[in-house]
Formats: sequence, C-alpha cells, structure tokens
Amino acid sequence: MSKQGVRAQYGPQGPAVSERTVSKRVKGVAMRAATRLLVLVAATLFPRAAFACSCMDAGPACQAFWNVDAVFDATVLSIASLPRTETIGTREVVFRDKLVTLQVHRSWKGQQPAQVEVTTAWDGAGCGYPFEAGERYLVFANGRSGSRPAVSRCNRTSRFAEAGQDLEFLDSLAAPPRGARVFGTVQTNHRTFQHTRPIDNIPTETIVRLTGMGRDLSMKSSGGRYEFAGLEDGWYRLEIDVPAGYRTYEPARDVRLANRHACVEVNQWFSPDGRIGGQLVRPDGKPAGSVRVEITGAETQPHRDWGLPMEADSTDADGFFEFGNLPPGRYIVGLNFKDLPSDYNPYARVIYPGPDLDPHIIEIALGQTVDLGTWQVPAPLPVVRVEGIVVLADGAPVPGVYVGAWDETGNPVERARGAGGATTGPDGRFVLKLRKGRIYEFTVRDKQPRFLRTDARRINTAAGSIPLRIMVVDEKQ
Repeated sequence: MSKQGVRAQYGPQGPAVSERTVSKRVKGVAMRAATRLLVLVAATLFPRAAFACSCMDAGPACQAFWNVDAVFDATVLSIASLPRTETIGTREVVFRDKLVTLQVHRSWKGQQPAQVEVTTAWDGAGCGYPFEAGERYLVFANGRSGSRPAVSRCNRTSRFAEAGQDLEFLDSLAAPPRGARVFGTVQTNHRTFQHTRPIDNIPTETIVRLTGMGRDLSMKSSGGRYEFAGLEDGWYRLEIDVPAGYRTYEPARDVRLANRHACVEVNQWFSPDGRIGGQLVRPDGKPAGSVRVEITGAETQPHRDWGLPMEADSTDADGFFEFGNLPPGRYIVGLNFKDLPSDYNPYARVIYPGPDLDPHIIEIALGQTVDLGTWQVPAPLPVVRVEGIVVLADGAPVPGVYVGAWDETGNPVERARGAGGATTGPDGRFVLKLRKGRIYEFTVRDKQPRFLRTDARRINTAAGSIPLRIMVVDEKQ
C-alpha cells in the first residue's frame, strides 16, 4: 500500500507520512517473542496433535517402531465404552475410554494373541485414535506385559490400506541392515499477514553437522533437505547453523539411533528475528499497562468477512510491547485496527504515532530491531449510556427481545461489527453502554432467534446519550 493508500484507509491526520528505521533493542519483553516462536514451531512440528491433544509426532515408521512396545496388523471386531476413574485433588472423576477388540493378522513387535484388546481415549481431544468397527489397521501400541496396549493419535497407527511405506520398512527388518539414518528438512517461516497464505515456508540452505560414535560429518542442506546415512546405532549430536538474521527454538539436539535399521527425522524451522517495539504511556505520562497493541503489513487489506490479518500484543505493567519474528517488510502499528471500541478495547482506531499525525510506515530489514520509543496514546472513549424502548405499532411494549448495536463509524469494510446489546425487560425497556463519538445501527431479534423488521434509526453519539425508541414493524419476519 502506498503512503496515500495508508492515509486513505486509516484517515488523513496531519503532515506527510514519514518512514522510520532505528536500530535500538527494545527493553523488557523479549520473552514474549520467544514464546510466540515456540508456539509457531510446535504447531508445525506436531501436525497430528488436535485441540487439547498435546504430544510429539511419532515420526516415520523407521523412527516410531523403536519407541513402542507392539506393532501389528489387525482388524477391529468391536468397540465398547471403558470407564476409568482418576483422582483430581480431593475428587474422583470418571472418564470414558474406548475398549477396542481386534483380530490380529501379523505381528512385527511384541507377541500378540489371535485377539487383543487395546484402549484409546474416547475422542480426539484426549488424543484418542478414531478406530472404526470392521476396518483394518497397522497398529503401533504401548503397554507393558500383562496390561492392555494403549493406542493414541500420537503414535504411528494408521489404516492398513494407507500404510504402504510403513509396511515396506517393516518387511525390510528381515534383511541385513544398510545403516541408520538422520534426515529432515530446513525451512524458514515468513509471516505474510495474508488470509489465504498466513505463512510462507521457504526451503533453506545452511550447514548441518552430525557428531557421535566416532563420526564427525557435515553437509549443506539442498533444497531445504539433508540426510546422513550408513550410521551405526548410538547417540549423536545434530547441529544446524542458524542463518544471520534468523532465530530458532532448538538449533542443536541429541538424537538416538536404536538400531542400524532405525532413523530419526529432525525438521528445523527458522523465523526472521525482526522486531518492532516501544512503550505506551497515558495522557498523564504514566505507563499504559494491559493495552492491546496491533501490527499488520502496510499493504494488507481488510476482508469483508475475515477482517484484517494482524498480530496483537498486550503491554506489560510498564507499558512495553514488542512484536518479534518479523520478516523484512513494511508495517504499521496501532490500537484497535478494527475501529470497534468495547469494554476490552476502549479506544478508537489509532495508528502510530498518534491521532494528530499521519500513520508512519515502519520498514525493517532482516533481523533488525526497531524501537518506536515512548508513544502517548489518547484516553479511552467515554462510555455513553443509551436508554431505549421497543414497542409495537400500537405502542405496546415488547419484552424479552434482544437489541443489538452495530458500530458503523467510517463505513467499515467488515460485516462483523457487533458492539454489544441488551434484552428488553417486561416494560420493553433496555440500556446499552456505547462509546462517545460513534455511529450505531440497531437490530432486534426474538428468542427464535429471528431478526424483526423495525424502524430503528442510525444514531451518532457525539453529543452524548440519545433516547431511543424502536418500533417493531412486522413481528413475523
């Protein structure tokens, strides 16, 4: 977006737009950027983990095989509920697992009877594997001798028809070993602030080293891939050089090859180490703690349904904020980009450096830190109490309907502009807490819920509270 485009989208507010680059490290909040990087790496490293299911991905079959107690081919005969009691604090809580009975066709690890019972959590949130009666699976399970094997999403279990590569590995165990392997990918993650492509994963060339068992090996990743083959079993140290201007969670780690048939897959992700930060202060000069600050690309456009792609950070007690892992580019920083004031975000939209100046486009190079310094933000918008009543055409009050307020200030692109609401009492009356200087429209819906046709008008709260009378034109819409 051009400077003129930024002004057009966020409003003309004074002199010409200026661009600012500084190279001063921001105080106090580097840990938050590190935490975001951890979350990003974890989300990519553990693709099998569902919401509330947290576990390490098992890796390929040549890695997963050595970390389980049993591997076998079987068909599901039945699935039943299995209550399980756990003590949480002083209470005993009953959970449900699934008891899955399988007909075993072949075993590669662990001795299994012709029929075996395994357990798994009831649903995906508990990492339960979604077995289906009558289906055939290649099962990877854990469980000591004498106990039921346990299966989860976190191991290598899959439908038998989809396990071709895994079966090839299992069959290769009968042949002489050709040496163990350590392999993986090396990529950099560039955030784009785009709805359709939030992250660009870019194959990266860098030096990868493997030492251990009397070997000292190194190579450059090619097309974002590397592999060390023909290795003895044992412990190794894997180190991946971090390119200048990037950072990663764990550039070196110890890996164990359990057997000369074994492998370990280690995928490495780097993130740009660009940062933008500063300190917010209130009009009285005191630090503005717990204020939501937002960042987006200078060229990023809002979507009608999805809004504006952005990242947010909350200032600490001293008013400091920081955005980390930013690729080279042009950014704007502000408060409430959506321009939808609420109890949780009581500001009108403000783009750095403030309401009386044009937005600054902040341009950073690879690995650069930009300090915005001290930024004084305006006071929150005052609350306006709007009292009203909903009536029928004959003047009778309409109780129990919900009156919703929609902030339409500035003719926004986004459709989701709900600004709160209230349910009418027995007398048809309601009270809304809105913000001063805003333009609102109103809707009314019943308990069905259906939106009712009304004569509700648009109001401007610049002058403060305005009595509101809404007449329902047609109850049956």
